Amino acid sequence: MHFPADNSTKMLALLQHLAEVHSDAVAYVLPDRVITYRRFWSRVERACARLQGEWGVRQGDVVAYVGHGHPDALILYFALLRLGASLFPLEALAPDLVQTGLISQPVSLILHDDDMPFDTAKARPLQLLLENWCHYEPLCVEEVSSNGRLLVRADNGHTQSLTMDHLLSAMAPQARSLFVSEQIFSQDILTSVIFPALHAARELIFSATNTAGTRQRTGS
Repeated sequence: MHFPADNSTKMLALLQHLAEVHSDAVAYVLPDRVITYRRFWSRVERACARLQGEWGVRQGDVVAYVGHGHPDALILYFALLRLGASLFPLEALAPDLVQTGLISQPVSLILHDDDMPFDTAKARPLQLLLENWCHYEPLCVEEVSSNGRLLVRADNGHTQSLTMDHLLSAMAPQARSLFVSEQIFSQDILTSVIFPALHAARELIFSATNTAGTRQRTGS
């Protein structure tokens, strides 16, 4: 299969391709359902529809994820790329550091793990992103590399903007591991674990849904 040259579009085209040729391969497992690569792409499409059609996310917006590495945050990331929006992950942080991060980077929406509620109209539980089907037809951007970015907060408090071009250029040829702990969105985990595993249609294991007491229910 020929993929587009742009790396963000290339990654999304790859996921769509995997949904067709490795449809029954397992991408990850939730406590109450198995997410195959076909379902993975379906969830990306559903997330796009809900983000844009119900929650008003537009090209150029920044959406925060606050949590402990729930695998559906990866669905959120790819959906935002498809809409030309950026993800600002705040993972495995104390509440005061989360608040500091949100002050440093204005966001249009906050999605959070179930056990981390927010008292703001901007916030939604991550599980609502995929809880049921959204019939809105989203308008996805054609050239996403210049719009959709990953905004990673460094230890010094500064924010680093990572494009898919940058991440894929650093991707390892094989996955170092298939296990993801409390942080998905570091350059090391994305380039040495998650992206190589996705390219090979392997199953990823996330501590957020693999450890008793931390499991959360999400939609189909």
